[in-house]
Amino acid sequence: MTFLGTIGGLVAGFTVGFTSVALPSLEKDENAPFTLTSQSKAWFVSMVSLAQLLGGLVAALIAKHWSRKWLLIALLIPIFASWLMIAYPLNLSMFMIGRGLTGFFFGIRTPISQLYIAEIAHKDRRGLLASCTVIALTFATMLTYILGTFMEWRALALTLGIIPVALIPLVLFVPESPTFLLLHKRHEEAATALRKLRGPHYDITMEMDQVIKHIKESQETRSHFRDIFQWNYLKPVGLLMDHVGRKRLTIISSFLMTFAHFGFGLYYYFLDNELYMETLKSLYWVPIVTLCLFVAGFSLGMSAVVFVL
Repeated sequence: MTFLGTIGGLVAGFTVGFTSVALPSLEKDENAPFTLTSQSKAWFVSMVSLAQLLGGLVAALIAKHWSRKWLLIALLIPIFASWLMIAYPLNLSMFMIGRGLTGFFFGIRTPISQLYIAEIAHKDRRGLLASCTVIALTFATMLTYILGTFMEWRALALTLGIIPVALIPLVLFVPESPTFLLLHKRHEEAATALRKLRGPHYDITMEMDQVIKHIKESQETRSHFRDIFQWNYLKPVGLLMDHVGRKRLTIISSFLMTFAHFGFGLYYYFLDNELYMETLKSLYWVPIVTLCLFVAGFSLGMSAVVFVL
């Protein structure tokens, strides 16, 4: 069931990894319909993050009203269309728009996929299942790099668009989120979905009651963004992390990321100084090691903890 949500990790990994291997291939392509300048390269790389921000805002507006399951499946179609625009652009504008749309739909899909996983997972396995998305993202990024070593940019873009769509038949029959069904007063369907998720011998009564109670409390309580900075909201977060053992993991993860960033920046800061250039030539391995350390630190805690708090 979690596979439907982790497809979002694949989409994210493909999107992130594409630029590193595709742009060099595009520059070598004499038949490309346009030429990339330094400025257009920068826009191509950063456009995903900008569009993803807008997608996240849209996700917040539609998540309560539209089916989690069918949203996750349906969004794979425009993502595929976006990859087609990247693979077969008529001009630079179409190429950029395709890239932006990829980030936009990826931005919608990511929070909804994490919401779906959190709602279908048993509380004892929620942390493990949330980590599956991060594993899928890392795997997809690595796969993109591997494919990029022997595929030119058009074929790579087409392949990365086809893979998620090809997985649709595998997820058509997964159940809808019971929480979403209860939110819309579809109690019998919610019970059926929960039985499929937990097994025929699992007593769903207590879990159903807990979800219904949570929905009623959230509907009766009107919250504002500023409320999360009040102490009575921050204190339970710290207690929760202490209770489930994630506080220490988050601190270690943050320390590793900070140390890696500091080392990476320090290397290039002194590289511009002629006094240290000869010394730093023997330390050519520092950037790649600090980059790997940052990725490892991020994957260790910060990448998954935020989804299960």
